[in-house]
Amino acid sequence: MKKNIITLALAGSCAMAVTAQPVITAADFDPTKINGYSFLHRSGNQVIEPGPEGANANWDLSAYNASTQFDYTVQKCPGGTDCGKVPEATEYLKSSLASVFFKKDADSWQQVGELSASNSLVRFSDPLKMLEFPVKFQETFSDNYASSSNQGSKTGSISSIIDGYGTLTTPSGTYTGVLRQKMVDEAATEASGATVNTTTTTYQWYKAGVHFPLATLIIMAFNIPEVPNYPKNYTLTYAKGSGTSLQNTKKSSVHLDIFPNPSDGRSLQISSAATRLQAVQLYDITGRSVYQQTIDPLKAGNNVQLQWDRALSKGIYLCTVTTAEGQFSQKIVVQ
Repeated sequence: MKKNIITLALAGSCAMAVTAQPVITAADFDPTKINGYSFLHRSGNQVIEPGPEGANANWDLSAYNASTQFDYTVQKCPGGTDCGKVPEATEYLKSSLASVFFKKDADSWQQVGELSASNSLVRFSDPLKMLEFPVKFQETFSDNYASSSNQGSKTGSISSIIDGYGTLTTPSGTYTGVLRQKMVDEAATEASGATVNTTTTTYQWYKAGVHFPLATLIIMAFNIPEVPNYPKNYTLTYAKGSGTSLQNTKKSSVHLDIFPNPSDGRSLQISSAATRLQAVQLYDITGRSVYQQTIDPLKAGNNVQLQWDRALSKGIYLCTVTTAEGQFSQKIVVQ
């Protein structure tokens, strides 16, 4: 009889482990803990089903392969070269398309700005709340937001619910202990004297300790009375890789030497024994880019010599070096 009781107890504990609801705290989702990550992306009118809601759900997105890759680096503010563009930001994610700025604290993660590759800046007068901590099953929140740029303005309201937890499968791998967020955004965008109304439903899958969404499905519907059956657009992105290859964890062992410092403004030497150099940018004290160069890693390797025919003006500069391990910045004094 005792053995049966023990067996039942063990079975009960296993069932509890299977159905345990994951929780993600602010510490469990902190993009500044990593150097960066890569997403694969696809977009079009092909219908992509988000899958079920509820407990112990199985979301299978493995049939939706994508080939376009976007690489993101993570910068903490203050410290990142673009931080001054949106002073209230605590961090931003940078890709070849844009830098997206966020403000994060123990209670929430909010979008506060965006800087495109063409240097067009979007500022939020009322931030867009992306997450509310702790993230757990059936938690809800709603939020209003407003943004503007030199191309127009946008206002909207969102409603968010953590509508399920379970297992996510993408073309890159399978992940357990995942929470899914469903967010509905009703927005009006005004530009060139016209207003476009949209309804955007976004599904995002999160796992504690990964520090960014494992996958995002965006379903956008344009509200055009004259064209009631205007097709929806489906955009899916998912993390490239699995396990430890998901993200580049911050590494304290990487060290760059930038010298001479102070400099005469005519040359700089940059070297590293631990990683290959990829690009260099130099910003003045106002945040204006005064120099940029892409480095061929096969030729330069771990060292590069920068020289200017005309000396830089005296002052303080921020030298940002992109490497295989992420971006690193150092102040340079020109005397």
